[in-house]
Amino acid sequence: MDTSTLITAFVTLFVIIEPVSIAPLFATMTRGMAPARRRSIGLRACVVAAAILTAFGLLGQQLLTFVGISIPAFRISGGLLLFLTALDMLFERRTPRR
Repeated sequence: MDTSTLITAFVTLFVIIEPVSIAPLFATMTRGMAPARRRSIGLRACVVAAAILTAFGLLGQQLLTFVGISIPAFRISGGLLLFLTALDMLFERRTPRR
């Protein structure tokens, strides 16, 4: 495998998983737990996430084909969702969070 392909795959996974923003959330949710329990929860979360990413990486194309969604249509719909989210953020139409 080419080095540039590996770097691209790593950067893509890093952006998808976003460990920098998840770490404070994990620390807050597991506050007050024993270290062994926190480690167990973290390991279970990593295994489940790896299984889901692997399943969709291997079977995602077949799933989309089965449902009748083409890759270009999927890309367009994802771009539209990102555009609408950015538009909401630009005009501050988002509802306040609790």
